[in-house]
Amino acid sequence: MGKTIAIWGPAGSPGRTTLSINIAATLASYGKKVILIDLDTFGGVVSIYLGLDDQKSGLAAICYRADSRSFTPEDLLNIAIKVPIRGGLFYFLSGIAHHSRWPEINQPSLLRVIGSAKTAFDYVVMDLSFALDSVGQDTRGRLNYTLMGSGDFLVMVGRGDPIGICRFIRAWPEVPKAQNGRSLSIIPVINMVRHTAVGSRPTKQLREVICEYTSFQQVWQIDFDQQVCDALLLRGKTIVDCMQSSSVAMQIASIARVLQ
Repeated sequence: MGKTIAIWGPAGSPGRTTLSINIAATLASYGKKVILIDLDTFGGVVSIYLGLDDQKSGLAAICYRADSRSFTPEDLLNIAIKVPIRGGLFYFLSGIAHHSRWPEINQPSLLRVIGSAKTAFDYVVMDLSFALDSVGQDTRGRLNYTLMGSGDFLVMVGRGDPIGICRFIRAWPEVPKAQNGRSLSIIPVINMVRHTAVGSRPTKQLREVICEYTSFQQVWQIDFDQQVCDALLLRGKTIVDCMQSSSVAMQIASIARVLQ
């Protein structure tokens, strides 16, 4: 049975999508069978990042298909897009390009799709929106709660400056509620880290602040490198295909190793 990895962060947490794509690509480069699902129900942009058509929603199509009793994991393989990378590939299920299509994502059907994906893949990487709501029954925030709580790993993303860290710490008390008594490994990742925003020793300072106000014992970071991010976006490529020697690539690889 495969493992699910939810990538989530509070409002103002940049890089959820970039991290989702590159974690999926890195795991696939290790020889794992991986599917990436764009589950940002406010309007996913993974397709744009990869240079693909964002008007066709594989997610909506597979949820519609999952309503059928004849739905099988083979349907998922047929609808998902194969994304080639250096030394392999990963599968990608495109999301909804506009929030108005949210009603097409039926939660019971989606959970069935994810269950099937776990039987067909080693890893199911889910790029979630910022929303988080433990009260509503049919909201996008409630869906995130459900997906996070049913998974194996949660990569919680924050921004590497005082505002981003404050939002990260404020969001933390809500995250354990999603576990519902299950064992969920939470990986804290602070993105866009730069000494000009947090001081001359950013790694030490970020770790001390976050560990003081949460139960985390370790914090992963990704440095701010606009040149790397722009190069990937311009080419529609992943960190596996270019910029492999950058600090960003090595930091993402260190996160991927924890998820194995």
